[in-house]
Amino acid sequence: MNASVRMELFCVLEQFIPALSKHTYPIVVNWEKAIVDAISTVFPNLRQLSCWRHQHTDVKHWVHQNGETQDHLFYTDSLYKLVWLLLIPCRP
Repeated sequence: MNASVRMELFCVLEQFIPALSKHTYPIVVNWEKAIVDAISTVFPNLRQLSCWRHQHTDVKHWVHQNGETQDHLFYTDSLYKLVWLLLIPCRP
């Protein structure tokens, strides 16, 4: 699908779910430029978040690209723990 198809998809979603335009709901994306651009244009209030699988793959790729060939598990495990810390609500 090209960028215009993705834009059309989100324009249709806006027609069927107009509340999306009025709130700051999170939406999980894979950072494909056409999708990010379409969401930013049609639903500028939505918070775009990366999915866990893509974050994990990006960390593995970065680790290997920067010379760590033995064990990427330390880095991916650290990312996993960080994400969980962010998801746990703070207690007063």
